[in-house]
Amino acid sequence: MVRSRDNSRPPEGGTHNFMIKAILMDFNGVVIDDEPIQLAIYRSMFADEGVEVSDEAYYSRLGMDDKTFAASVLEEAGKPADIDRVLELTASKTRKWRESIESAVPLFPDVENFIRKMSVEFALGLVSMSKREEIDFVLEKTGLTECFSAIVSAEDVLKVQTRSGVLSPRFRTVDLYRISRGHLPMTHDECLVIRIRRRVLSPAVVPT
Repeated sequence: MVRSRDNSRPPEGGTHNFMIKAILMDFNGVVIDDEPIQLAIYRSMFADEGVEVSDEAYYSRLGMDDKTFAASVLEEAGKPADIDRVLELTASKTRKWRESIESAVPLFPDVENFIRKMSVEFALGLVSMSKREEIDFVLEKTGLTECFSAIVSAEDVLKVQTRSGVLSPRFRTVDLYRISRGHLPMTHDECLVIRIRRRVLSPAVVPT
């Protein structure tokens, strides 16, 4: 069970302007190092369609869910992007992705230890435009499911947004989780966000 403590003290000789009480994490590119794997799978799949997927084409579309990504690549290449074809491609991608990481989930070094330690002190939320089945697959394989009190996946988003655009509802979900355990509501400054953009830790500036 995730526990959340609010008893952190500022370092000697200094003060905190805010106190971190929760952490929201990106999934792909922060927890799991699978962007190169996904790129290789998509590149192979689209090559069969006569479409080249360059590094630029792939990484410029980060933040899209699989269906939007596939449709965008097909449309840009002037290929039919009907929903049946898109679903066929994304289902194939998920299957090949699972096969690729089945024997060894490519978590970033030390991230599992970090998540487990942080879940003792803070409420953790996971934010991703990946399918929920992919997120669950990784968390179950690594035993990290119980570390997160809130998870947002592509299915939770009504329209395509950048990853930062889906943080606000997850902030509220984590905040409600903490409140249900007797804590006072927190502010956005008290939530840390770890994103793929720079792969560094930074205080959250979460849109309302």
